[in-house]
Amino acid sequence: MNTNNRFGCLTPLAIVSALVTLIVIAGSLLFTGSGLFTAGSLNAKRGDSALGGVFSHADIGNECSRCHPGIFSGKTMDLMCLECHTDVAAQKSDPASLHGALLKDGLTCRSCHPDHRGPNAPTTQMDMAIFPHNSTGFSLASHNAKAFTCADCHGADISTFASSTCADCHRKENAVFMQAHSIEYGDTCLACHDGVESLGKKFNHASTNFDLAGKHAELRCAECHNGARARADFKTATGACAACHQKDDPHNGQFGTECGSCHSPKAWKPATFDHNLAA
Repeated sequence: MNTNNRFGCLTPLAIVSALVTLIVIAGSLLFTGSGLFTAGSLNAKRGDSALGGVFSHADIGNECSRCHPGIFSGKTMDLMCLECHTDVAAQKSDPASLHGALLKDGLTCRSCHPDHRGPNAPTTQMDMAIFPHNSTGFSLASHNAKAFTCADCHGADISTFASSTCADCHRKENAVFMQAHSIEYGDTCLACHDGVESLGKKFNHASTNFDLAGKHAELRCAECHNGARARADFKTATGACAACHQKDDPHNGQFGTECGSCHSPKAWKPATFDHNLAA
């Protein structure tokens, strides 16, 4: 029985290989710092104010534990994110907020905010199919005819938006109309348009002679302003009750056309009947 090498794995070749490996690792650490083990450089875009004592993720590039919890810490990466991003933490409990709507569906911070992709890489990258754009105050319901990405409207910085983007895109569809529309209404598109329908819901109707109260507030703009494309078209709509309700008047006109004499905008009933009308 050969007992010259009781530890068969510790051959001269194995020892030399191990030493070479250690030298390579040590040399890499010496010249690249922790680069040998990093997943990639962190985003270096600086915020306007410090979060968690830093202005960018790159500021904590060598402090892995700031974002990656220990195995036995009982924390998740999402909880680590929220320790700095306290504004997002506050939104979590509000399902009507942007992050509240996203996080309630089981998404994590990394679902939309990847990192370790370089100092200039965007930190927001979302799947449009799951992003609740309604939470921003503008629906994409009327913008589903063509495929597009976030960058098509927001550019490289997903947190900003310029109304001129709307005009630039819609001029490609109808330059003549957009020129007239911009002159008539200006380029603050979001003041009137909400993305659900072409006319939107944000216009302050109380500034006209017909306030949208009660049931009238539930109507779509096009139900009264069908085909309107300019300010003059909108002004042609009459506020007379009979203009809309004559066709379904159960009184067949015998009580006149001033519905407001008995009915309120909230509902047909209860009604205050003036018996003098039946005299």
